[in-house]
Amino acid sequence: MGRNRRPKESGGDKRHFSEWRKPSASASTCRDLTWIHTNRFPILSPSSPEFLDKVVDPELEQWGRKLNELWKDLGRKISDDVEQNPDKYSQIFVPNPVIVPGGRFREFYYWDSYWTIDGLLLTGMEETVKGMLENFIQMVNDYGMVPNGGRVYYTRRSQPPYLIPMVKLYMDQTNDLQFL
Repeated sequence: MGRNRRPKESGGDKRHFSEWRKPSASASTCRDLTWIHTNRFPILSPSSPEFLDKVVDPELEQWGRKLNELWKDLGRKISDDVEQNPDKYSQIFVPNPVIVPGGRFREFYYWDSYWTIDGLLLTGMEETVKGMLENFIQMVNDYGMVPNGGRVYYTRRSQPPYLIPMVKLYMDQTNDLQFL
């Protein structure tokens, strides 16, 4: 598809496109909008997971402790308003807190959660994992599969089937037969 007008005829603004700026909202407004439907949820992680006691390199041990602290920043709880007014949100409500793959995310991602669950179990956070698995099982009940991520526009696509391997990781660690 071609342009309707030649560049010289497109108006008086001769700035490069990278110089164009749209007015932006203040940081507090953006923060308030984010908190409307997703709240950071401080996941309780052990301050000293057992495996770190076995790390002999002090720098690696310190790095492991800092990494363990990230769980607190990556926890999210979906607002009850998303459940009560699903037509107002693109997020999918899940009842249990989730761990997102990075600080900018507000929803879970299926594939990423496998690796997250492996790390959570390593740090002794079985209850968090159990809640995430319950969320995924709810997705299977609601959509027939686990969507690619926690948004309604992901409900027509998934990722490789990792729910069973996730449950296996959990069962190998906990032997929680009541969960099955």
